[in-house]
Amino acid sequence: MTKRIQDYAMTAENEIDIVVTFFRMKFADLDSITPKFFTELDKYEKVKLFMQEYKTEQQTEATEFIRKCIENGFFVPSINYGIIQEVCDYVMSSVISNSLYKKYTLKDIFCNFFIVLLRGFCTEKGLVLLDLYLKKTYI
Repeated sequence: MTKRIQDYAMTAENEIDIVVTFFRMKFADLDSITPKFFTELDKYEKVKLFMQEYKTEQQTEATEFIRKCIENGFFVPSINYGIIQEVCDYVMSSVISNSLYKKYTLKDIFCNFFIVLLRGFCTEKGLVLLDLYLKKTYI
C-alpha cells in the first residue's frame, strides 16, 4: 500500500471509504501514465522484475484488506478473491495486448471494470456505503 493511502487509512471512516479513495487515487495516477509504458515494459527486465515483486506485495496486502472487509460485513465471504485477482491480471494484460486503450482512456477502462467488480464483492451493507462514497467522490 502506498504511503498516501496508508496515511488516508489512518483517518478513514471504514474499509469502503479506503477502497473508494484508493481507486480514486489510482485512477488519477492513470492520467499521467502513457499506454506505451505498459506495451514496452517487457523490454526492461529490471523494471519488469520490480513490477512483479511490487504486484506480489500488493496482492498480500489486498488479501489482508479483503479479510477485514469480510470481517466487517462489507464484502461477501463466499467469493474466492484469489481467483478474482488472477482474472484481473489477465483482463488488464488483455486490455494492453489488444490495444483497447486506443479506443478508450486507461482511466475509463479501469474505472468501469473495477467499479462493476467492486459492486459484486459488496454485501448489502457494503453497497449502501459504496454508493454513498461514489456519490461524494466522482471516480
